[in-house]
Amino acid sequence: MRTIPHASWAPVYDVAYERTFGAAYRTLTDNTLQAVRQMATPPARIVDFGAGTGRLAVPLAEDGYRVTAIEPCAEMLDQLRRKKGPGSVITVEATMQDFAGASDFDVALCVFTVLLYLLDEDALQGSLQAAAECLKPGGKLLLDVPGRIVFGSVEAPRQNGFSRSVSVQMVEGHEDIYDYTDDLCVTSANGHVDHYVDQFRIRYWPLERVTEAWGKSGLVLEEDISDAFAWTGSQYFWLRKE
Repeated sequence: MRTIPHASWAPVYDVAYERTFGAAYRTLTDNTLQAVRQMATPPARIVDFGAGTGRLAVPLAEDGYRVTAIEPCAEMLDQLRRKKGPGSVITVEATMQDFAGASDFDVALCVFTVLLYLLDEDALQGSLQAAAECLKPGGKLLLDVPGRIVFGSVEAPRQNGFSRSVSVQMVEGHEDIYDYTDDLCVTSANGHVDHYVDQFRIRYWPLERVTEAWGKSGLVLEEDISDAFAWTGSQYFWLRKE
């Protein structure tokens, strides 16, 4: 079982999510970018935790924001750097809880189910503490909290040389811990088939526990914007550093 999720298939990560969720995936990205743009204007400093291949970091940098992308997977950061305009994004290979940036960010992002990769109490508390510490007083954190419905298996339609099967199974004796297996095949233009399998564990965090953790970190609720993301299965909150 890999310790760094998505490392084995980082080169096809964007293709896999676009092919799996299509318009819904693009709408999620657009709604998230809109929420950030409404909260702060360029050249605000933004730190994007779990930045992946730069789905949010790259367009925000192109808008004129000063963006730092935090991502524990080196292979995902490599994909980010290959995208248009990567010179305007600072990349840091680190987990959320291990990031120790100066307290000069206006906005922090922890979205697209980043919380489910945090497997124990120390990781949850440490991650929210790190987010709070890197923000200016009055700075904002956009956080999504995945609901139980997110922890379901997915079978993407087989089409155009692409297939993907995601299995999410509760670990015996651990009602909040799940084994996640991603099995996908991508056929290139020349007919070559690449097969990827990714396995790791994820965790469901009750909203009450997350709320407690952000309170201990010195964050308070600014606004609940879950209605704009109701179809995602996650709740979305703007939190403010006191």
